[in-house]
Amino acid sequence: MNYFIQVLNYESKMSSEVKPYLKKYCFSLYFTSFDPISCIQEFDMINSEESIWKQDLLYFPTIKSNHWVLLSINSPFEKSHFFDPCGTILDTTQEELVYNLLSNYNMLCKLSKKPFKNIFSFKLQPVGPYPTNRLLHDSGHYLPLYMENFEGKAMKSFNEGNIPKYRMIYAFKFFKSTLNKLKEGDLPIPN
Repeated sequence: MNYFIQVLNYESKMSSEVKPYLKKYCFSLYFTSFDPISCIQEFDMINSEESIWKQDLLYFPTIKSNHWVLLSINSPFEKSHFFDPCGTILDTTQEELVYNLLSNYNMLCKLSKKPFKNIFSFKLQPVGPYPTNRLLHDSGHYLPLYMENFEGKAMKSFNEGNIPKYRMIYAFKFFKSTLNKLKEGDLPIPN
């Protein structure tokens, strides 16, 4: 998941420099475990490159009830969102997770001494229908699709039946990414 996050952040940054685009940033998994020391380091590193509030959508992947879920802060519409690929997390648990995220995020903003929006006023807003799957082992494959297809108000449609194809596409993207230090010519060729 962390490598996908690196590739998503890099592609989002490159595409937003070329054309007007919805700017997205996804925090690493270490951020959502909320160890204040590692979180403030990541937060300061991100803010040193560009203000986090220049991003439109902030994503926070985490594991809850043995599967991946995704929390989002939607700056343009001042909303927060919760994506549950398995559809099993109760509304009260979603609200608790989002409240904890907003609290921790606000605390980091204050610790970093950078200007920030008060996100406590951001209400949790359900995102219309979006594809889900009850298979816990597939939940991690849905998060990248949610991040790529969510436009701030609605989810662009994607076919969950194509998950195996998306896996191949992501494997190809990871291998061909400019972030990847291992190149095709570096691979051993079987006899």
